[in-house]
Amino acid sequence: MNIKAVVLLSFLLVAVECGKILVFSPPNIVADVNQGGGPWWDKIHGLNYTHSFGWAETHLIASNDSGKTWGLLNFSGDNCSTCSDDTAVFGGVFDHVGTFHNLGSLNITNISKSNLTTMASLSSTRFFLKDSATFTGTGAFMRSATGPVSITGLPHLRYIRPGAGASLKLPDGSMVASVIVTLAEGRPLLSTIALRSLDNGFTWRYASIIAACAEVPYAVEGPSESALALLANGTIICVMRVEGQSGHYAPYISKLSDDGGQSWHSLRSLSNGAGCVRPRLLPLNGSLVLSGGRPNPISRDVLLWLNGNGDGNDWEPYSVSYWHNKLVSNDSWKFPPAATNDSRSFPRLTTSYTSLVATGMNSGYVLYGMGVRSFTLPFTIADSS
Repeated sequence: MNIKAVVLLSFLLVAVECGKILVFSPPNIVADVNQGGGPWWDKIHGLNYTHSFGWAETHLIASNDSGKTWGLLNFSGDNCSTCSDDTAVFGGVFDHVGTFHNLGSLNITNISKSNLTTMASLSSTRFFLKDSATFTGTGAFMRSATGPVSITGLPHLRYIRPGAGASLKLPDGSMVASVIVTLAEGRPLLSTIALRSLDNGFTWRYASIIAACAEVPYAVEGPSESALALLANGTIICVMRVEGQSGHYAPYISKLSDDGGQSWHSLRSLSNGAGCVRPRLLPLNGSLVLSGGRPNPISRDVLLWLNGNGDGNDWEPYSVSYWHNKLVSNDSWKFPPAATNDSRSFPRLTTSYTSLVATGMNSGYVLYGMGVRSFTLPFTIADSS
């Protein structure tokens, strides 16, 4: 996967390139056949640099040591009858440092199922730590019922799917979210719209179309699963899937916003064939890390891409299966080469749906599935010199 050189140093392997690089540490197991979970691993979030949690499709899991070890998270004894365990994004937002709330159970409140203008929930659930005021502190995972959520001003949509987008808090305190929809007019394919909130993610209003299916006429799906981040210059970037199954695979696209999500410009396909399902973005000290995978019809690989300058232009690829296999100590935990990069079989070895979590100013991990198991692969951004 475009690895230019390999260096062995203190049990860490480094892909040597120009400028900034990713340095990987040995993977940690998250779940196996006994713990279960997956195969969609895109709902894990960090509440601080040590504590992370999220929905594993059948139960909640959590880590209090930066993703090294994991266990089941059970809130059954908290007597919160209106709380839920949903942690999908955009099924939730970080409303303050170290606190995350979901959207509750959104229902249509105006017009009809195929003519959507308004959605709302009666309450939502906030997840936090006992000492969440201290960003790097320790404490128990907690949840509580919090306020209702509403989405208004939707442009008579034929379809909306809030769960596979993203949300982002801006420097002025406002928030922007990206959401999958089918627009009122045009082909009945997917598009991505932007919502905005001025009250920490409880009241949302339609703002703009980020990318419509008409803008990618080659795609059989349309702009859908998405990720949001701020570039080094303060511009918002939205990275989107346009197709990634049934023989149709294309790189991610991106668009930019200079006005807080009110308008979008500069549609482009990402460099180095970066794609093509469920993108996730993580800003780290002026750089951006992107995760995803399934880049072509025969590859099920999970990949990371590093945009060292944080400008959204050049994305250097790193094969997760390659580094996982180089660093893992248990041979039975290795990615099988044929099933990873030369297979059209179903079910896929991995869905390539991932979570990205920061563990420091320059470090994080990617969480991914592989067969009946899932892992975290820790990484650090370093200077190649």
